[in-house]
Amino acid sequence: KVQVLLLPLPGRSGQEPAARTSWTQEALREAKGACEARPEDDDALAWQARCLLRLGRRHEARELLHSASGFHEGGLHDGEERRHSAASSSSSLLSSSLRRAEAAQQRGQAAMERGDFLEAEAHFSAAFDSDPSLLDIDFSVGILCSRSRARHRLGQLDAALEDLQLTVALSP
Repeated sequence: KVQVLLLPLPGRSGQEPAARTSWTQEALREAKGACEARPEDDDALAWQARCLLRLGRRHEARELLHSASGFHEGGLHDGEERRHSAASSSSSLLSSSLRRAEAAQQRGQAAMERGDFLEAEAHFSAAFDSDPSLLDIDFSVGILCSRSRARHRLGQLDAALEDLQLTVALSP
């Protein structure tokens, strides 16, 4: 149910922002309930983090994923460890994706400061591509604005305009 509630892609599904927020809050309640019922369920925890991202609560999502990594390293019995290690990929993949996107954003900003707009555009593109589901709209909008600025400085005016149009579609 959580996945279905998060399914409409911002800026692409036509779903109004207020409806998206309401659906995401319902998804978060469902994910929290699943985590309470099955604290060892890594998939439920990863979905809870996705809900937090969709609500613009990136810091909370990162903290949740970080605390989960500590939990997964705790002592489990052999059978539990094998089962858990396969399941833990959901939160670790999401956490890794967030780290990659944030690192690419920082490299893009550093390249902009140096005036290396081609490198900046590549890093901002990598950061944007790290979240194909557009879970964190604010982060994606920031990346698109930065990439648009880099593309504008490169003379790629049509591409810069496309980024700005997507920004408006994501966050009207």
